Parts: sequence; structure tokens; C-alpha cells
Amino acid sequence: MNTLVNRTAVVTGAASGIGKALAHRLAREGCHLALVDIDGEALERARGEFASTGRTVSLHVANVADRARMLALPEEVLAAHGHVHLLVNNAGVSVAGRFEEVGLEDLDWIFGVNFWGMVHGCKAFLPHLRREPEAHIVNLCSSFGLLGFAGKTGYSARPRRASSPAEPFPPTGSRAASSKASGATPPGSSSDSIIISSIGWHGCHLTCPRR
Repeated sequence: MNTLVNRTAVVTGAASGIGKALAHRLAREGCHLALVDIDGEALERARGEFASTGRTVSLHVANVADRARMLALPEEVLAAHGHVHLLVNNAGVSVAGRFEEVGLEDLDWIFGVNFWGMVHGCKAFLPHLRREPEAHIVNLCSSFGLLGFAGKTGYSARPRRASSPAEPFPPTGSRAASSKASGATPPGSSSDSIIISSIGWHGCHLTCPRR
């Protein structure tokens, strides 16, 4: 995208951690924001941090794993902003444990949020992004999917597929792709609320930062 000024960005997992940091940076670059998170109270607390930016900020409580909720989300964003130009699929969860220790319901939870949440976001917003002269999708993945990590079987599995839904626009070089793009981005180490919300052995919180 040539400019972010007066563009509208949708950021999932935006109430804390990497998502909120990205939202702050986008606001500084001139973006209006549609902040999406499952934690409505955290979203309300975050709202005050953007009061001085002069940007239009809308809050949307949503579980990205909920297909019906995500497919309904674009209409809310369009009602608040009129347009959407940038989608940042950032929401993520984690479970700690060896493969034999992690239950199938835990794997369903991880893939529901980390993989299907990303797919839902792309499917829901792609038709609206295509209508804009410029648009972009950013899917945050994880270096764990490239390197692997002991005790992170479920979490490491999803990022290996993160690049697949990151190709909704035409290939580079085509005329239609000149102002539209997508990509999968693995951030480095960070302190993130995924640490707090992660399920570890015996229900303990995970102490390893998200990568």
C-alpha cells in the first residue's frame, strides 16, 4: 500500500500484546481502526489509549473461531468506517504439552483460533478488500512453525500452514495485483497475553513468550 493515511485497518487479537501494539503503530501512521478481540472488557480498556490519536476507532467483540460471527463482522466494520483496506489476522492461542499430553479438544481450540480464525478473517473480508484501489492482508504466524519447539506440538503445527491462505490476491506481476497484496509474517520474541491465556501442564500458565 502506498499510504496508510485515512485507511481503515481491522486487527484481530487487538486488546493486548502484539495486536494492540500493531494497532498503535497503524494509528500513528494514519489508520482508522476496527479492533477485534474476544475480551470485550480488555477492548474497552484499550479504547482509551487511542483517544488522543484523532482516529476513528470501533470495537468488535468476536471469537475468530466462530465462523458465523466472523462472516457477520465486515458489515459492522463497514457500518462504522465505510471502507476496509487492511486486515491483520493476529489473534492466537497456545497450549503447552507433549503430543500425548495434549487433548484433542485442546488441538481443536488451537486450530480453531490460530488456523480457522485466519481463514475466517480472509474469507469474510476479501470481497470487501477487493473493492478498494489498495488493500492488504497480513497473517501473523510463528517461527515455531519453522523451528519446532519441545512441548509445543499443537502451536507449532498451525504456522506451517499460515502462508496458504495468504494468497487471496492475484500473483505478483498481474495487473490486478499491483495495488493489492497479502503475506504471512512471523514476529520475533515478545511479551504477549498469549502467555497468560496459554494452557500449560496441569493447567499452569505457560512462561515462554510467544514467538
